[in-house]
Amino acid sequence: RSRGQWMRKVWYREASVGRYSGTSQSIHDAIDSAEKSLAANPDSRDRHRNLLQALAYAEDLGRAQEVAESWLERDRLDPEALAYLADIAARDGRRDDSIRLLSGVVDLRPDDKALHLRLAKAYRRLGDLRRACAHRVVLAELDSEKVRLLADAIRCESDNGRKSQADAIKDATPVALRARALHDAARPEPSERVRGDFVLNASWTGGSDLDIAIITPTGRRISWQGGHRRVVAADTTRIGSERLGLRRVRKGNYLIEICRTSPEDAMPIHGNVDIQVLGRRQRIAFDLNDRAEVVGRVAVRMRSRLEPR
Repeated sequence: RSRGQWMRKVWYREASVGRYSGTSQSIHDAIDSAEKSLAANPDSRDRHRNLLQALAYAEDLGRAQEVAESWLERDRLDPEALAYLADIAARDGRRDDSIRLLSGVVDLRPDDKALHLRLAKAYRRLGDLRRACAHRVVLAELDSEKVRLLADAIRCESDNGRKSQADAIKDATPVALRARALHDAARPEPSERVRGDFVLNASWTGGSDLDIAIITPTGRRISWQGGHRRVVAADTTRIGSERLGLRRVRKGNYLIEICRTSPEDAMPIHGNVDIQVLGRRQRIAFDLNDRAEVVGRVAVRMRSRLEPR
C-alpha cells in the first residue's frame, strides 16, 4: 500500500491570542456592504441582523442601537432585536437595563426553556434568588416530567427560605418522580467550575465592579448573563476579580471586552486579564477610562495534519 493509504487527515483547532489593535478593514467593508443591503430592503429582518452583527463586532454601539431600534419599529415584539439591545446596554455599562431587556425577551417567549434557564442562572450569579427561583419554577412547569428541573425548583425555593412554595412544588410533582426529585433537591446547588476551551480570569484595582465578556464572531455578547448555553462564570459581584469560561469554542475571531456595570462609575481602573484558549496562555494588562474597552483578540482556526491510520 502507498504511504497515503496508511495515513489519514486529522483536523484540530488552534488558537492565537493578542492585544486588540482596532477594527480591521474587512469589518469596515462588511458594514458598508450591510448598510447598502439594508437601505435597498429596509423591511428585511435578516438585513437588520447582518448589519447589527458587523456593528457589534466593530464596537459601533451607537449605530448598532439605531439599527436595533429601527428593527423594533417594524416589529415591536421581536425577541432577537431586544436581545441585541440587551447586549448593547451591557457593553455600554448599563447592567440593570440589560437584565431588564433580557427579562422582556422571556416575557415575549414564555415557553422558551433556554431563555428561562439563562435568566435563572444569571439571577443566581447575582445572588437574586427570588428572581432565579421564578424562572426555575416556570422551567419545572414547562417540563414537569423532568426530575432535574423539578429538583432545581424545589432546591431554589428552599434555599430562598420559601418553604411553602417548595412544598407546593413537591405536592404537584408526579408521584412516580417525587422520591427522585426530593433526593436530588436535597443536594447542595452545584458550584460552577470555570473551565473549558476558553477561560478568562480578570483582576483589577479599586472599588469598581466590572464585567468581562466575549464578543463572538457573530457580534453576540457572552458573559455571566449568558449568551451561550455552555458559558460558566464565577465572582460575578465580587469587587476586583471575575472569571468567565466557555466550555467549547468554535473557529472564528473573538474579542475580549471589559465593561463597567454602572454609568455613574467613572474611576480610572488598571487591571489584567489572564487568557487561556486551547492550551495557549497570555496575560494582557488594561487601563479602563471609558465605559468599556476591548482589550484582546482571539483567533481560532482549523488546522490539519497527517496521522497513521
